[in-house]
Amino acid sequence: MYLRHINLHAVYEQLPKYELGNVSPTLANIPPQLCDSLATCLGFLATFAADSVEGSTDWEKWASADIAIKVGDLIESELEGLVNLIESDSERFACTTTCHSPLADASELGSGESLESFLCFAAKAAEVEEADYPMLSCLLLYQYDTLCSLYTRGDMASVLAVFESIAETREALTHGFGRDMKKLRLSQEARLRAEKRHAPTNQQKSRLLAEWEATARSYESRADFARIVSQRERLKYRTLYDWIAAHDRPKT
Repeated sequence: MYLRHINLHAVYEQLPKYELGNVSPTLANIPPQLCDSLATCLGFLATFAADSVEGSTDWEKWASADIAIKVGDLIESELEGLVNLIESDSERFACTTTCHSPLADASELGSGESLESFLCFAAKAAEVEEADYPMLSCLLLYQYDTLCSLYTRGDMASVLAVFESIAETREALTHGFGRDMKKLRLSQEARLRAEKRHAPTNQQKSRLLAEWEATARSYESRADFARIVSQRERLKYRTLYDWIAAHDRPKT
């Protein structure tokens, strides 16, 4: 399990009734000043996990233990994906500090080299260009979980270092969200341009198929209709023939 402090089961028992800005009572075992930030992140991950499994974003209908398991599995999968992306580009992510996978420091984080290794991993992960919004959200929760643990132990020097790391991930999240939205907008614009470009052809296709439906008995065959009409319409014979063949296929 990647999370060593936050009790996901307790979180998802309480989150449906949690009100942002009202941290009394707190959310599970999360420090009061972190509850709102984590409530938003944990809510998104539950929505994403439920949608990935059932195609429905209504995670609140799940048993709290079940959604906690799904979110835990999601975090594990996404963080391991980040580790693989970093290791596959070792030249770009060269670092003088040994950078272990997240689980390697689970029992020692917060002391000496273990904290450096954690910060190195987080910094590299935030720079992975292929990382999408869910992947970076899992990284952010992993960092917050470490922050909660260090805060509870009173290790304020390490808390400040992790806070800076979280700020870098938040910046990457903002950038990644903007990049994803730009890709979506460009994709939608390309689809609209394609639809506009193909509109005359689609109209012609519909018109000629309707003509075939109405006048097929007047021709010797499908090929005869395609030969005569394609010449009239200045359309390739094969194109018209294939349109008719596809149109007639369900009837044969």
